[in-house]
Amino acid sequence: MSHRAAISSCGFRLEGSPAETRAFSYLRDTLKKQNLSMEELDFSAMRDGHSFSRILSVTLPGAAPNLLILAIPLSQEESLSSGEETEPDGIALALSLIEEWGHTPPPASLRILFLGGDTGRGEGIGSRFYLQHFQTTSPTLMLYLHLPRIPSLLEIQTGTRGLSSPALPLRLFLHAFDSKGIELFLRGSQNQLYRMGVPVSPTPLGPFLRAQIAALGIRGNPYTHANPPAMKNWIEAFREGFQSFLSQYGALDLSSSPLEWDTHYILFHWGQKFLLLDEMSMVGTLLGVLTVSFILAFLRRKQTLRYLSTLFRNFWNLPFFFLLLFLFLSIGTWTLRIIEQIRFPLWEYAPLLHFLLKLSTATFLFSLFFHTLHKLPLARRGSFYSASSILFFFVNILVFSLIDIALCYYFLWGFLCSWGFSFFKRKRMKLLFLLIAPLLLYLISYDLFSAPELPMIRVLLTSSTGNFLLAFMLLPFLLMLIRIDFLLRHPASHKPGWGVKSIILLSGALTLGLLGYLLSFSPFHDRPIPVFWREVADFESGTHSLALSCVTYLQEGSFPYRTSRIEIPPRSRKVETSLPMVEDPIQLQVRETSFLNRTTYHLTVTSTVPTTLIECSIEAPEDTVIYGSNFPLARTVGTRFSSIFIGKNPPQPLSLVLTLPEKISFTLHLTLHSRPRGLPALGEGYQLVNPEYTIKKRVRIERG
Repeated sequence: MSHRAAISSCGFRLEGSPAETRAFSYLRDTLKKQNLSMEELDFSAMRDGHSFSRILSVTLPGAAPNLLILAIPLSQEESLSSGEETEPDGIALALSLIEEWGHTPPPASLRILFLGGDTGRGEGIGSRFYLQHFQTTSPTLMLYLHLPRIPSLLEIQTGTRGLSSPALPLRLFLHAFDSKGIELFLRGSQNQLYRMGVPVSPTPLGPFLRAQIAALGIRGNPYTHANPPAMKNWIEAFREGFQSFLSQYGALDLSSSPLEWDTHYILFHWGQKFLLLDEMSMVGTLLGVLTVSFILAFLRRKQTLRYLSTLFRNFWNLPFFFLLLFLFLSIGTWTLRIIEQIRFPLWEYAPLLHFLLKLSTATFLFSLFFHTLHKLPLARRGSFYSASSILFFFVNILVFSLIDIALCYYFLWGFLCSWGFSFFKRKRMKLLFLLIAPLLLYLISYDLFSAPELPMIRVLLTSSTGNFLLAFMLLPFLLMLIRIDFLLRHPASHKPGWGVKSIILLSGALTLGLLGYLLSFSPFHDRPIPVFWREVADFESGTHSLALSCVTYLQEGSFPYRTSRIEIPPRSRKVETSLPMVEDPIQLQVRETSFLNRTTYHLTVTSTVPTTLIECSIEAPEDTVIYGSNFPLARTVGTRFSSIFIGKNPPQPLSLVLTLPEKISFTLHLTLHSRPRGLPALGEGYQLVNPEYTIKKRVRIERG
């Protein structure tokens, strides 16, 4: 692939960098050779943001008016180094698709975007800016294609926090790439997290989904097996799959009916076989299960009346059990915090083990409560606990259906298992239904911790919201467990049987084992210990400070830095110290021109240190009108400040033009972000992670 080699030779494509500019020049020249019309956008007209990057788009009119946008991120992350994630294979593949359809109309209209400012991770500024200008009357789908290297496994992204991709693009893509020899990977439970609106890592689809554009993300990951397909075979398979996708989409008649926007679907997969249940199928399944349940309840009226009677008589037990479980989960949270105080906050390196410790602690305390406080006037009939588990699953179905009907199937399965648990009298069958009832929760937990989704895991481990959610989801399973215990003990006994005692022993042993392991656990045997370096030279206050922080203890001793020597006390995880003031690296030249009671200031900002980002704001009287700026500007309502959006990797020198009323004094606040130079070695096994050097300066411009 000649395009791949040419783009790689441009260098590391940081947003707004010369290497990225060279890559855009190559794209521009390549597209001109194809005699294709293209649109190029810079960020000068962007609202609430700015970048020195660009966006190139090529539109290929198709046989059908349906529009497919293929978005390709062009920039690279600053934290990446040369290697797997830096290859431009996705860009080269997009250019080959343009060459294929440049002179032959594709089945549907195709617009290929090369998005500067987007890296394929998180929400990119390029996507946000493009959508500020995007207008169309045609039905529109969007594929966000991020392929750092091919051949690769294709991971399908289906949403972002609070938003889920519609079923249509997913259905078309799965059908188009079926049996093409490219391994597809999709976490169905991840889509459920998006629907719930819980904290998850942002995806590139966010801006498009919020703009009501049906979007699907395709991200390349390394193959999981030892013999991936050859690049040529993979590219041919992708072309065939993409051609099929485009043909299916072009064949849809969307002129008289709106684009299908069903986001309440559920996806199941076994290997490379996928089954998508749409919203109507989910509604039908839910109504069918509930109808059959009510019929069974009617046919077994005697048992139903006994269940209702014991529920009414002992209903107060349920909130008591719920609060008790919430309390024990909170104690599990406190246990994790105590471990952090004794050692270090290492939950990000072993989130599943910390979660298991929390659950085992709560289970141990809950079981111990029943073993030691059996004289409380709690329900003594096993039927109450069977009925309560059915009731709680039913309430879970109602609550989560109100959030999104696709979320209820976790508890719909548990609801069916609770009916089976109640229907069968044999102990082994009850134990079987108890074990398989949380099967779907096992799956979502696996997806959650195998990714891992650290923002959501943090909620589950450390917050009261997470404890409330866990208590609400786990209580019906514990009620079923108590019912098993009633079957295992002697009917005349008022004490817990060996079922609860076994749970006490097992959960207690697991808790002690996890405690011992986590108190001695270290993830840094085969990886460096990250150290965060934050250096700030504040010329507003005349201070120069350095903060070092580490997840474990910093290495005791001292090291030289510039003209100082930094001392690291024993058993320190954070060190803050003052440094001698440095020479001001920022120079500002001001030139003024006046016309019609307005003054235009031509400000030239230069810096002796390389700048990765400039933040700028103007402080002026609240009634001051800023007539113009060569960069996007936003006034903070109710304050004296206006923000000027400049962006990453600005040119040197930087020209800033402002037009204000004549004879108005103002203050310019500048914050420059750079990377410190001449960093010392911190000792064997330690590594600086994204060190930051921040320079703050305030310039007062007085006018009489």
